[in-house]
Amino acid sequence: MCQVTVIGVGHSNNKERTMAMVLREIAEPHRHMPVFIPRHREATFISAIKWYARNEAVDHDVVDDFAMAVGYRIRSVSIHTERSGALTAQMMALGEMGERVTFTVTMHQGVLHAYLRNLPIYIEEDVLNTAEKQVKYKGYDEVSELGLDVQKERVSNSLLGRCITQGVMPLEVTDPTAEERLHESTYEELEILHKLSIDKEQYEWAKIIWAEQEARIKTSGNE
Repeated sequence: MCQVTVIGVGHSNNKERTMAMVLREIAEPHRHMPVFIPRHREATFISAIKWYARNEAVDHDVVDDFAMAVGYRIRSVSIHTERSGALTAQMMALGEMGERVTFTVTMHQGVLHAYLRNLPIYIEEDVLNTAEKQVKYKGYDEVSELGLDVQKERVSNSLLGRCITQGVMPLEVTDPTAEERLHESTYEELEILHKLSIDKEQYEWAKIIWAEQEARIKTSGNE
C-alpha cells in the first residue's frame, strides 16, 4: 500500500469540468490520482472544506461523520478495488478491546472524511499506477486553487503556524500539546509549515519539521 495526501481541488480541463480532489503519493515517484466528486455533492463538498479552513466544526448534516455512526474513532482510510472493479474506501477503526473494525464507503466520502479529520490515506499500488495515467490524460488544471489555499489558511492559524509567524522558538513554546500537534499534522501541512518557517527565517522550526517529514517518508516506504 502507498500513502497519499490531498494536494488540492481542481477541475478537469475537458468539457465536463469534473470536480475532483487530487491525491499525491508522499514517497517518490509522487504519483497522482483524482477522486471525482459527484456533481450533486459539489456544493456540499465546498462548504465542508470552507468550514474546515476556518477551524469550525463541520455540520454533520453536510458531511457524513462515520466515527459517530460506528461509535469508534476512525484511524485510517484505504482505497481498494472491489471485485466489480469499482474503487471504494475502507475505513479502519479500533474497538474498545483493540480489535480492528472496518467498513466500506464510497471513495469520495472516505477521502473527504480523511481530509477533514487529518487521517492517513493509503492506496493499492496497481490502482495508483492506473490513476496516474488517467491524471495525465485528463490534464487537471487549477489543482491547488481551493485545496492548498484552504490548507495554508488553516495551518497559518494553527498553534505551530502562529509560533513560527510570531518568532516563538521551539523551546519557548509553553503549550503542552505542541509536540502532539506536530505528530498529528498531515504531510501536506508539514510542507506548508516548513515553507513558512523558511520564509520567516525560523530555521530551528524548519529543522524540526523537516525531520518529521523525513520520518513520514520512511514510514510510508515501509507500509
